[in-house]
Order: sequence, then C-alpha cells, then structure tokens
Amino acid sequence: MYTRHALAWVLGQRGHLAAAEAQYRAALDGQIRLLGEEHPHTRNTSRALGDLLRRIESQPATGAGDEDLHWWGFSGGGS
Repeated sequence: MYTRHALAWVLGQRGHLAAAEAQYRAALDGQIRLLGEEHPHTRNTSRALGDLLRRIESQPATGAGDEDLHWWGFSGGGS
C-alpha cells in the first residue's frame, strides 16, 4: 500500500493525473480494508487523493500526459 501511495505521488508529480488517481484509490482501498478508516496512513492517502482530485478538477480535461502509461500498465486502475 505504501508503494502504491508513493507511485501515485510520483505519477501526479509527472502530470499523469488519471494514473495517479487510480493508484491512490487502490492504495486507499487496501488501507481501509487492512488498517481502518482512522489510521494515519489511510487518512494521509485520503487527503492526497482529495488534493489530486481538486487538481484534476482545476485543469482542462485533455487527458494529456497519460498516453505513455498504457505501455507500463498503470492506466485503467488495474493492480
């Protein structure tokens, strides 16, 4: 879960917002299941996802920056 959170952060920093969102959501799902909603790591990932979603909402919907991620398998929210 930490690795997914870290990967999401890197993807977001590189502008791959859709892929970052998928990774944050996957990390958050696992954290809720294993650690609970009130655990500090879960809350941190939840905050990071919220920040990313606000960033996505504030940008025009172009999808730019995510096309190269299909090769790596990071798009589409898969594990």
